[in-house]
Amino acid sequence: HDATLVLETKFHQNDMQQILPNLIDASKRSPTAVRKKEFMRKLYVATSRPRCLLCLALHKDGVTDQQIEELEELGWSVEFL
Repeated sequence: HDATLVLETKFHQNDMQQILPNLIDASKRSPTAVRKKEFMRKLYVATSRPRCLLCLALHKDGVTDQQIEELEELGWSVEFL
């Protein structure tokens, strides 16, 4: 399919906020908790499917200025809505 929108929800924790460092730097140690491993697997599936557009939506308080800079260096476009 052409596009995927991944929305952060707070089931137990803000998972996207905690996984963001792994998205920025794939060499970081992956989470070992069962729920996090399952979330990472589902996130991989969601992010590997779109052909044209991938959008990750999370609360702006969950992203630091440094992470925004690193994401932009990797080619991501960061927008605040």
